[in-house]
Amino acid sequence: RDCHPDNIIFNENQLSGFIDFDLITVGPSLFDLCYCSTAILMSEFGNDEKRNQWFDVLTGLIKGYTNQSPLSELEMRSIFPMLLAIQIIFIAYFAEQGQYDIASLNVEGILWIYRNSDLIEQTY
Repeated sequence: RDCHPDNIIFNENQLSGFIDFDLITVGPSLFDLCYCSTAILMSEFGNDEKRNQWFDVLTGLIKGYTNQSPLSELEMRSIFPMLLAIQIIFIAYFAEQGQYDIASLNVEGILWIYRNSDLIEQTY
């Protein structure tokens, strides 16, 4: 439940592991894939070039994930709604914490994801 770039270890540009399992839960496997991808998107959201490169990142994440743990057709169709759901979770979380600037950034993120649904769905 905490799969984001800061918890992924690389050794010489090769994935070598994951850290920080204190929030581990049993749930939809798709959550980690989508959470990781939205974390990457939002970390560079203000950079137009990197934001537009995110589609390639998402494609790579999906391909790598499904090579190790195949997703069903239903799970594949659920990627876009899961991306939106994760943004809603973070909007609520940051607003509740009084971090309205980060909550607003995530509002921009969910709107951007929604407007780019066709491009996102082409990644899988």
